[in-house]
Amino acid sequence: MQLATNSLVVSPSVGIALFPQDGADAATLLRNADLAMYFAKRKNPGTFAYYDVAMNSVALHRFTIEGRLRGALERNEFTLDYQPQFDVRSGGISGMEALLRWTSDELGALPPTEFIPIAEETGLILSIGEWVLRSACRQAKAWQDEACPLVGWR
Repeated sequence: MQLATNSLVVSPSVGIALFPQDGADAATLLRNADLAMYFAKRKNPGTFAYYDVAMNSVALHRFTIEGRLRGALERNEFTLDYQPQFDVRSGGISGMEALLRWTSDELGALPPTEFIPIAEETGLILSIGEWVLRSACRQAKAWQDEACPLVGWR
């Protein structure tokens, strides 16, 4: 679609809920179709999805993660694990990789594959990324002050 001087691409995502198995009234059918539409959008924009009862538990889990993620920085629930990077020629350590970990006091340890996409979708990744960068820089400075013999670090 052309809008003034800009081209606009519309890709509809459709959620489908069927009567009576997905809802006995219009409000329930619309709510379930809406949930199916969000699953279709996430799966592949411009496609469709049929409602499935499992979508409720998946959506609830996602919203729970999002809610807990919103206060995780303030609750100091993030940590960084450092993984050495080795130089294959010398066998020595050439650097460190900082790996973000989240252990929620309510949800336990969550893998990055579960919380990073939600952080990206909600914009929380910006503040989390800033925390990661500052923490990794503090740790690198501490290693430097301790004269830690990391090859390639100055």
